[in-house]
Amino acid sequence: MSAPERTRARRTRLLSPAALARDYAAVLLDLDGTLVDSGESIERAWRSWCLAYDVDPAELDGLLHGRTATDLIGLVRPTWSPEEIGESARHQLRVQETDPRPGTAIPGAAELLAALQDAGPWAVVTACTPLLARHRLTSSGLPLPPSLVSAHDTTRGKPDPEPYLVAAERLGVDPADCLVVEDAPAGVRSARAAGCTVAAVTTTHPAHDLHEADTVIDDLRHLVLTASAPAGT
Repeated sequence: MSAPERTRARRTRLLSPAALARDYAAVLLDLDGTLVDSGESIERAWRSWCLAYDVDPAELDGLLHGRTATDLIGLVRPTWSPEEIGESARHQLRVQETDPRPGTAIPGAAELLAALQDAGPWAVVTACTPLLARHRLTSSGLPLPPSLVSAHDTTRGKPDPEPYLVAAERLGVDPADCLVVEDAPAGVRSARAAGCTVAAVTTTHPAHDLHEADTVIDDLRHLVLTASAPAGT
C-alpha cells in the first residue's frame, strides 16, 4: 500500500439524483460494467479458461462481475491449491490483457469523467490488474484516473471493504465522505461495508439485485455533478 495521496482539491457536489445530492470529498468508481462494457471480453476469457481447465461454463453463471480472478476460481474450485489457483488466474488474465476488443465506454461514462476532471478527486477501484484496467480505459477512449486501486493493491477483493478503504486512504479522505458508483452486488456490499455512499447502475444487474445501494439508477447520465469549494472554506 502506497503512502496516502493527500489532497486539498475541490470537493464534488452531486446535484442528481436528489436522494444523494450533497458534497463529497471524493468519487470512487468501479470499472467493468460501470465505466466500460467489457462483458463480451470477460466472457471470452472465461470460456478460454473453462476449456483449458475442463470446467463447465455454467458453474460461472452469475459470478463473473465484481470479483478478482483468484477469488472467483477459489469460489468454484475450493479444493485447488493456491498455486493452482494463481496459475489458472494468470491464464485467464493474459487472455483479457491481450484482447484486441477489451470493451467500449458505457453511455455517460465519458461525460461523467470529464465532469470529474474539474471537480474533486476521484479514483477507479477494480478487480482488474493495472495493465488490464489501463487497456480497458484507453481502448474505450476514457481518461486514466488520478488514482487506480487494482487487484495488485489489496489482499481481499470485493465484497470485502478493503478495495474502497484503500482508495479512500490513498486520496486522504474519510470513506464516509465518498460517493461510490458500482454495478455489481459484490461491489455494492464492498462499498457499503467501507462506509461509503453508493449509487448503483443497472448496466449488468437488475435493480432488485442492487437493493443494498443507497440509490439505484439505470443510466450514468442520471449522475449530475460539479465542483464545490473545499471543506472549511
